[in-house]
Amino acid sequence: MLIRATFTLARREDVLAVPAEAVQTSHDGVSVVFVAEADTAVRRVVTPGLEGGGFVELAEGVKEGEAVVVQGQERLRDGAPVKVRGGQR
Repeated sequence: MLIRATFTLARREDVLAVPAEAVQTSHDGVSVVFVAEADTAVRRVVTPGLEGGGFVELAEGVKEGEAVVVQGQERLRDGAPVKVRGGQR
């Protein structure tokens, strides 16, 4: 017999969270995301918190309302031109 169960060990409300695929680990082990500022990619070091449901809580590094890159950031470089298309803010 097989049983699949899900337990919620911690839950936080009113936190800033981004899709998990937006957060990358740099070669030196630092968590980073790219945000779009004036059509330019800006690399930001972030402090991740809890992760679950496909999202990662960010304790530091990004402010509410900033556009976080969630696709194509693997090849993105700091200062590269970007265009924001759709998405949520």
